[in-house]
Amino acid sequence: MLATDFHVHTLMSGHAFCTFNECAAAAAEKGLTVMALTDHGPSMEKAPYEGYFLMAPRTPKRWGRLRILFGCEANVIDLDGRLDLSARAAAGLDLILANIHHRTPFRPRGERENTAALVQALKKNRLHIISHLYRPDFPVTLEEVLPVAIERRTLIEINKSLLLAAAANYERSEEARLTVNRTAAMADYLQTRGVGFVINSDAHHTSEIGVSQSDVDILTRHLHLEPEYIYNEN
Repeated sequence: MLATDFHVHTLMSGHAFCTFNECAAAAAEKGLTVMALTDHGPSMEKAPYEGYFLMAPRTPKRWGRLRILFGCEANVIDLDGRLDLSARAAAGLDLILANIHHRTPFRPRGERENTAALVQALKKNRLHIISHLYRPDFPVTLEEVLPVAIERRTLIEINKSLLLAAAANYERSEEARLTVNRTAAMADYLQTRGVGFVINSDAHHTSEIGVSQSDVDILTRHLHLEPEYIYNEN
């Protein structure tokens, strides 16, 4: 099991199933040292309003030996790279992930526009991690996004939930092959430049929290990952 998981949703995201306490207890039981709770930003359908994120200073920071980070998976909402989180709310959070999502004000516009929006988001905001960078429904030009992420010292996520599903359907689905192959290209781009990444669960239930060694083995076979570049490795 990797020691850290920086992308976990509670039921406050509107489409996940477990509470803050349930997620913390599950992560502690699995032996994680750090877990980040990162519910979706306010513009997503059924997501918490901004006041939820303003309460960050009052959330527990420890659950036994587990350190808890309270953050947000913010939504890029326009081509100017604006997020659905005010500077005031963002300043109180431990961790900010971001990307383009469905059920938000952002409308699919094609690879060129998606890329421009994400590049602007990186340049204009304090982002710690870009979540699930490549998805066929929101394609981006990796060769334009990755240099900006590296320059801004923003980590790139390999999303366990997305990639394991794609790997399992690799032979049956063109979309799955595209997801795996473009993510493999992303990992190769980073590793050949001496830059690492994080593997996160994107858990929506306590059973999904954490990244096991068997998960890492599957991802490594498909994405050609080098252990020294997994920044949340034990």
